[in-house]
Amino acid sequence: MSHFDEKYLTTLSQQLCREALTYQPDVGRAREILFVSDGTVTDSSKVNPIVKWAVVERNKKLYLRLDTETGPYGQLELSHIGEWKGRAFATDGVLKLISEMPSNWKVLADPSRFATTYRKDPKAPSFVYSEALDRTIDWAPYKLNLAEALDKKHYEGKTAAVAISACDRPEYFQQAALSLVQNHGLFENYAVFVFVDQPLDGSKMAKHKEVLALTAKILPRAVRVIRPRNFGCGRQLVDIRRQMFDNLGFERAFIFEDDLVVSPQYLQYCENLLGWGQGAYGNIGAVQGFAETTLAPSLHKLAVHRVQPCLYSWLGYLMPKVTWDKIKEFMYTYEDLFLQTEYSKRPFKSIRNWFLQRGKHVGLPEGANALQYGTVLKYRIKKYLEEVPSGQDGATFMAMHCQGLIRLCPAVSRLKYIGEYGIHSTAARWRSHGFDKLVSAAFEEDETRKTFQVQEAGEGFAWLK
Repeated sequence: MSHFDEKYLTTLSQQLCREALTYQPDVGRAREILFVSDGTVTDSSKVNPIVKWAVVERNKKLYLRLDTETGPYGQLELSHIGEWKGRAFATDGVLKLISEMPSNWKVLADPSRFATTYRKDPKAPSFVYSEALDRTIDWAPYKLNLAEALDKKHYEGKTAAVAISACDRPEYFQQAALSLVQNHGLFENYAVFVFVDQPLDGSKMAKHKEVLALTAKILPRAVRVIRPRNFGCGRQLVDIRRQMFDNLGFERAFIFEDDLVVSPQYLQYCENLLGWGQGAYGNIGAVQGFAETTLAPSLHKLAVHRVQPCLYSWLGYLMPKVTWDKIKEFMYTYEDLFLQTEYSKRPFKSIRNWFLQRGKHVGLPEGANALQYGTVLKYRIKKYLEEVPSGQDGATFMAMHCQGLIRLCPAVSRLKYIGEYGIHSTAARWRSHGFDKLVSAAFEEDETRKTFQVQEAGEGFAWLK
């Protein structure tokens, strides 16, 4: 009986056959060889060509044995840096196999580590990690259920919530909070929550305390949830929706981050848009008042009622519980597979491979009254799916895409994005994406706007990125 897990052995063999490796023999020049799943090797060398390979086990260790036409030639062992290294039997000379992507091998270098980090997804049975995972964090001590921790007076009688994610940017948070309180009926109509993450950089704790003080000053009736350690953007936002929908049972929830300024009618605008969208179509999963638009203010009145399906920038969105119930299995699997480490050290390549496996059989939205993507967005989705961002925004898009759900955004943005700097942004990146050129507006009639027009394909997409 093998000392090694069967899944580990299978994955090791599959990885050997997945890429061309540079073989450095004990004598002669390095060359590229290809391992074939039937145990043969494609080697163009005319001097001692390698013709067979096998993974063998000796003394509770694994080796890769290479054979020439005359018999066993040498064996190699996988090092912690992702390189195969060993000796030729006859000459005792050094043999090496080198990959252009050693990160693919690091996860396999330690079988015991592979066993602890490998997680299965029944809906993507062929998925395996493409790179080594960072140190896993024990998240059990930080598990939270607000329904058990809160007095019901904070949310009883409310069917909708406003949740704000913040951390250590008080200058942004202040602007965001002040814009939200200008929305009529904020505390009367919504249970308000501020989730304050711990900074990853301990030197920013003073900024963190400023955010807490601003919350008490500007949003005194909000529930503050102070994270006991750094959750990172991904785990923070997944958990916010867990609390809002699964634990507290709200029918709808706004999800805001701390780097945005909304119009005084923003909340009601999104409520009106969601109500209209759900009534007109059967696949509206979320709405938001933000769009990456540079439409000239002189044209705003012409487009104030227009909306369109969108792909990017999940900012200030309103999601109903029925949507979360459809996508939460995807989001919780994403969390379990990829958010067990520090968020910045998540396995980017593995996540994108998993996205592709989960989404490869997904077609266009179905149903008699399903809203379809226009021609331009169909093309953009095809390109977008080739390299979906690995963060929780990308995961939320993929989760909704797999369910045939669409998010609506306006032609004229009701939200100003101000996040010039942060964990994922710098001033240079901000400008390169054109965020400094985006425009937003406010319209008093948004409070009572009940009808909208979906922008048709080819009718003018100039204001949407």
